[in-house]
Amino acid sequence: MATFFVGVDRDNTLVNDAGYLGKDSDWKRTLTFCSYALEGLRLLKADSRIKVVVATNQAGIARGHYGEDRAREVNQYIDFLLKSEGLNLDGVHFCPYVDRHYAVEKNLAPDNPWVIEPCEFRKPGIGMLQQAAADLGMTLDQFDRIYFVGDKKTDVETGLNAGGTGILIKKSEKESNAVQQLALNHPGRVFWAENFQHAAEIIINDIKNSPE
Repeated sequence: MATFFVGVDRDNTLVNDAGYLGKDSDWKRTLTFCSYALEGLRLLKADSRIKVVVATNQAGIARGHYGEDRAREVNQYIDFLLKSEGLNLDGVHFCPYVDRHYAVEKNLAPDNPWVIEPCEFRKPGIGMLQQAAADLGMTLDQFDRIYFVGDKKTDVETGLNAGGTGILIKKSEKESNAVQQLALNHPGRVFWAENFQHAAEIIINDIKNSPE
């Protein structure tokens, strides 16, 4: 049976970005799902061949806003809320690391333990996707198709770097414009979506139209 991998960004894709979700003590109160996120997940999870995995960069750890335990707690709570809606993810992964370019840009201390190079787990690297596939007893190249959905250019690049398709949820004109060149360089592998439900529809239609 064919199997499909769908990687999903977290902040501003599944949940609304409150600005380093988890840094405040009352973070659970501010957590809300993006419009049409649950509807999109239901569409994807209706097909047992589709594995849905969340992969999120959590630079807030390197920046000192919260620790690994809090990032893990936030992910577990989101997973709990989704389960209460009858939606079971096939994996949730986060990257606490940043690369040197990010560290310099954000004026992080040179000895910050969360700065590593190369940083294969941080998107657009595919380390989180490789780990997710391994947790499912597979490798990425064993999936018939790979997709990654998110609101940043790096999310689209993650899908492309994994040998698959990148889908940008249009939240920012800047990000939409940044993806234009990627679409030219990778015809048929870059899409734009109005929201997560639209992204799920793109994926389902692409799977239906793919050769057996």
